[in-house]
Amino acid sequence: MRILLFTLLFTLPLFADQPQMMLPALFKVQGVASDDQLNVRAAPDASSDILGRYDATAKDIEVVGFSPEGKWAQVNMAGQTGWVSLAYLQNQPIALDQNNLPAGLQCFGTEPFWTLTPSDGTLVLTHQINEKKAIFQINSTSPAQYLQNFYGMNINVSNDSGKSIIRILPGRCSDGMSESLYGLHIIGDDIGIGCCSIENIK
Repeated sequence: MRILLFTLLFTLPLFADQPQMMLPALFKVQGVASDDQLNVRAAPDASSDILGRYDATAKDIEVVGFSPEGKWAQVNMAGQTGWVSLAYLQNQPIALDQNNLPAGLQCFGTEPFWTLTPSDGTLVLTHQINEKKAIFQINSTSPAQYLQNFYGMNINVSNDSGKSIIRILPGRCSDGMSESLYGLHIIGDDIGIGCCSIENIK
């Protein structure tokens, strides 16, 4: 039984000050002194515990949610979700590859553990236990649109087994192994169900 969970909910901010956008989205730190850092809090409250910090020049921060009043952004850090003040974040464009996929896209799942990453017009599926790889040639993607307007994408692929479709869809997703939350999930006949991130995962 897969322990990965996802909810088919469009994640839109519910407040007037924040531009309407689909999530996840990428942000960078702004307005923080060069010798200071931006705190990541356990809750959307300036008095809550600090989970970690971003440097003043940090960028490509993946935001997966907003607090109801629109003052805090939800991010992932150290295997859990945290909150950063939106007053110190600025939305940044998402770089796309030649197939209109986010440059930092990485998808992953469990039972067994696997990752799926774009590479030179292909999707590379890696099983983490034995490091066995499967290569899917990307034939086309649709709709071809920026992730800020992302309502779902079909990736038409082929390999030695034939043609198939891998779908990346908006919706809150949990890997079931950590407290992290993601804004996209992936479904494919050859890969099963997983979560996706647009942040370069190191």
